[in-house]
Amino acid sequence: MRALLASSVAALFSTGALAATEGPLVPPSGAVDHVVTMGSARNGRAPTHGTQRITHHAGWSRIEQIGGDRAAVSGYVGHAPYVSVSVPRWEVPGNSSYRLEISRWPQGHPETAAERAFKTGERRVVLGEECEIWNVVHVERARFNHVRLSCISNDGIELATRTTFKGGAEISSAEAISVERRRVHSDEAHPPAGLLNIEAWVRPEHLLTAGVPKANHDASNYEVILQTAIKRPYADPTNVIQTKRRYGAWTYTGFSSAGSKWPLLEIENVEAGFGLYLKMDIVTGLEVLTLIFSPPEKRVLRPRQPTVAMDQYGRFAGEVCQYFNMRPNGFVVTHECRTRDGLMIKEDVLTDTGDGRRFEAVEIRRGGMTLPSILSEGDVLDPARWGLPR
Repeated sequence: MRALLASSVAALFSTGALAATEGPLVPPSGAVDHVVTMGSARNGRAPTHGTQRITHHAGWSRIEQIGGDRAAVSGYVGHAPYVSVSVPRWEVPGNSSYRLEISRWPQGHPETAAERAFKTGERRVVLGEECEIWNVVHVERARFNHVRLSCISNDGIELATRTTFKGGAEISSAEAISVERRRVHSDEAHPPAGLLNIEAWVRPEHLLTAGVPKANHDASNYEVILQTAIKRPYADPTNVIQTKRRYGAWTYTGFSSAGSKWPLLEIENVEAGFGLYLKMDIVTGLEVLTLIFSPPEKRVLRPRQPTVAMDQYGRFAGEVCQYFNMRPNGFVVTHECRTRDGLMIKEDVLTDTGDGRRFEAVEIRRGGMTLPSILSEGDVLDPARWGLPR
């Protein structure tokens, strides 16, 4: 199970996994309630065509992908501030997990914020009504430039959109095939309430008795504070603190620095098949929260790589530890120094180029942890933080 969660985390923190559900442009003046069905096309090595339905009300748009006579919600977009919600879905066979991803740009999406869009002065006609063309995205990237144009009706409805490379070659396009202006209820366009309710993700037995420490001071109830031990010329000079907590089967790992309180946070319960991961970008303000649940009946277990005890010892925060090679066959070298009761108090993670991280314990506390001390860090699960209904 840990291997499954770890693979999900690796995917999450890769560049591609940070892509959010993309919604329509809603101009700063807003848009009337509406339901629009769009025919879309995407070019590339394997061109695709599809149909999307967008339902809009009070600053939120629900995105549905339509196939035949069925429609599946793919996500929601809140337009001020820009929030993208990719709804829970079953992943591909072989990695079956229930996944929710929320991306939030407090200052607006860096590429598609309506405040940065501008009118081009051009107009066109879609479904017999006139719309005005806005330049939504014109961003220089490392590999290419691209432009996204959106055609907006007089009452704020996106009727067409087209994304091209700087040279004019089309990447994707969409155009309305039906438009319905009507009163839309909140539950038609806004994310459902309770998405961040932990009880909806974890079965009751894992919140109550399962995995609870047998004693307050055993090895499954502790907190260890670690900090960076070695600075490198090309590394971030900000001192980084790693906080590790455990309460039974629940584990907590948080990284903090002067630039941001929690640039990275992981909460897991392997027995329950649950993982929560928070990633922050202190430069753009982007926050990505991912919740994963892998129910026992759909869980795919992967063999864990054996660890190798090393004939090497250390002393940190006043305690003796033995080193273990956690990835003896891996490209990334991971050495952990653990106390006799299993607490990691030194960590070295290095690539073959010597790049990586080194943390050593500065404080160890056995006992005193509770489930709230694992789950209630800050306002991570507060819907208000993400602009969601409770």
